[in-house]
Amino acid sequence: MKVMTAVVLISVFLTSGAVLAEGDPTAGKNYYAVCTNCHGEAAQGNADTGAPRLTHLREDYVVAQLTKFKAGIRGGEGSGPHGMQMSAIASTLPDEQAMWDVAAYIGSLEERPPEGTIEGDVALGADYYNQYCGACHGAGAQGNPEIKGAPPPLVGANDWYLVRQLKELRRGGRGAHAEDKSGRKMAVMADVLPSEQSIYDVVAYIHSLSSE
Repeated sequence: MKVMTAVVLISVFLTSGAVLAEGDPTAGKNYYAVCTNCHGEAAQGNADTGAPRLTHLREDYVVAQLTKFKAGIRGGEGSGPHGMQMSAIASTLPDEQAMWDVAAYIGSLEERPPEGTIEGDVALGADYYNQYCGACHGAGAQGNPEIKGAPPPLVGANDWYLVRQLKELRRGGRGAHAEDKSGRKMAVMADVLPSEQSIYDVVAYIHSLSSE
């Protein structure tokens, strides 16, 4: 049994290594220069521009989202203004390697815990999260790269950004594209939340995990 487990783990490791590219943070810094206007020099996010914090995200997730934005799978017709703006910015990156470079640079930046900006019932939010979110995003909202679609970490995200995304998913502004499979799944889950207030409750709970 131990031998079989080891073989499976090695297989997963090799498969993951074959899929993930290696980014150059130095090259990524040059590409990221255009991103500072919205996301900030330290990728800390900016509520005034509506651009979220990025330093808590895995590099593979950053690349996956940039790929979707560049292809119009995110930020296309029906999207909100922030998504459309990101689609335009992503289209300036010349190729996938540039995306990995940007992701590597973001990954090299210092983590800065986000401040809380919204209010909600944390206890009720914990109940919603455990029912609808934890199976994919993890009990501690740390994300799960082993699940198909690689759910990203939510802990460490700007709370106002999570609220906006859940609202966008519920209204169909995100996850409507046929090729956005993970977005479509999230849209279904967001629609399960019983009310708009429940969005604030679940996000308040996620934010509470950032300070643990």
